[in-house]
Amino acid sequence: MVTIRKKSVAQRKVIIRKDVNSLEKRPRVNARGFASMSRDKVVAIARKGGLARVEQLGHSGYVELGHKGGEARAGQLGHDGYVAMGRKGGMVRAEQLGHDGYVELGHKGGEARSGQLGHHGYVEMGRKSRKSSVT
Repeated sequence: MVTIRKKSVAQRKVIIRKDVNSLEKRPRVNARGFASMSRDKVVAIARKGGLARVEQLGHSGYVELGHKGGEARAGQLGHDGYVAMGRKGGMVRAEQLGHDGYVELGHKGGEARSGQLGHHGYVEMGRKSRKSSVT
């Protein structure tokens, strides 16, 4: 049978002082891990990890992972928070592209959408838009 004795407060203080003293006497160790690496090296390591994960999951698995993350973030922010986040992103993008670049982006998006809907679908979308703006 093993008996365990509790240490008194005085004994615990002595142990703590010894621990602190031993820490002070240790030579300083250089930073390790990501803290000691350059940003470029950290990015390269992260990129390799991301590519390995893509190979594991495949395209559809990665898409599903993105959807789950988006749903979780939407749950955290709520509708108003998500709208505000989108507005901020749009403003930043507009600043990056400038007026002409943003107009070009809109034209490309419109062309892509018309390709998805076809002529009749695009006309119907325009009709619905006009009806909602009149009422």
